[in-house]
Amino acid sequence: MDFNKLFIIYPLMLVLVAIFWFFSSRRNKSKQEDYAAKFLKRFPNAVKIYTQRSGGFIVSYNLQIYSVNDELPAAFSDEQGSGFYCKTGKNIIEVEYSTTRPGVIYRTVTKSTGATKIEVETKAGENYFFYFDKDTNSFKLDIK
Repeated sequence: MDFNKLFIIYPLMLVLVAIFWFFSSRRNKSKQEDYAAKFLKRFPNAVKIYTQRSGGFIVSYNLQIYSVNDELPAAFSDEQGSGFYCKTGKNIIEVEYSTTRPGVIYRTVTKSTGATKIEVETKAGENYFFYFDKDTNSFKLDIK
């Protein structure tokens, strides 16, 4: 194959992948927003629960919400952060917290709580912050 053709084909493939990624992420975001809007119609007095952000430089951490009351979480994102909507009253949240760090012998070392079901109580008109407390090794829900 001629090298001049490669200089045309590879950038064209890269542009097509970028276009596909852009449109699929927009479609995904609109699906999440529609799901959250339907959830708010069903439960107009739902509360916002902000979650601990993923991140870290050397040691990375992640808080993953799998379900709220055995349903997909209705996610949101605003100026204050991101999280999910929750009904008022008692709720069961299935969540997992994991940390990953560079290892000495192995490439990386990951520790996880595994999928854990946590029961929380919420009140109308309040915003909450859900996080993993490393000192007590447990999940916490505080009023924001």
